[in-house]
Amino acid sequence: MAVQLVRSVTSILSETPNRRHEFQIINPPNDFTPPRDPELFFTLNAQPSTNLGSTENVWTGNTDFTAPMLCKRMRHPFVLAEVTIRARFEFPHDQAGIVVFMQPLPRQDRSNHTSRRRSFYLSSGMKRARVALELLHDNLAITTFIGKPRHPLEKRSSAPFLPDNDLTDDGDRNDAQIRLKLERVGSSLWVWYRASSEDDAEENKYAPSPAEVSRQWKKCDEIAGFFSSSLRKTAVFVGCYASRPSNLDIAGTNSRLMTEFYDLDIL
Repeated sequence: MAVQLVRSVTSILSETPNRRHEFQIINPPNDFTPPRDPELFFTLNAQPSTNLGSTENVWTGNTDFTAPMLCKRMRHPFVLAEVTIRARFEFPHDQAGIVVFMQPLPRQDRSNHTSRRRSFYLSSGMKRARVALELLHDNLAITTFIGKPRHPLEKRSSAPFLPDNDLTDDGDRNDAQIRLKLERVGSSLWVWYRASSEDDAEENKYAPSPAEVSRQWKKCDEIAGFFSSSLRKTAVFVGCYASRPSNLDIAGTNSRLMTEFYDLDIL
């Protein structure tokens, strides 16, 4: 089994009232500062030439997993994951979103089974899916990808996203904010999105009705059979990522994609 291109993994803890969650930061930049509470707010800054399994390294033949990610291992069946994302998308295929990995559980090693079960590694046998806001042909789009075991990610769908000028500071539509959601429905994975603004927190204080919430979300994809019965013996990791696949060599340019994540819910 090929070893994937993962630079490093760092564990952090999130402590909220009556809850204590462990997250793992994968491929963190050198100046990364662990967030105090990833469920409230954190940032991921993606260097140029960072990918999330959508390309193969021509020198090794391995799938390229070099994008920074914040992931959490599910201790119960996955229900949903949603987060608000804000970033300025400037270069082709700049992207940020939610990702789900399904990692086959290794055979139990009685001498060292605890550490192997808790570790996160990217292997060629993993099944994964992601939804992201991505810059395609100078326009923003919500894209979904799925990766089968021993294959790179393949694009499934793309839907245009036109943020309102009121949602940005300067009217630049490439400075965008969006809320994304992955939801398990039976054995399928449903993909949702809705426009988001800085006023959401204030509006949510008034508890909108289920009908109002339903009207806000738009479904952009449905991946049938993603949670199939054949994948019961798997560890499910869910989290967020940012990626800048472009290979930049421009003097005086801030080459990193700086992405903010708010109100992360993983159930």
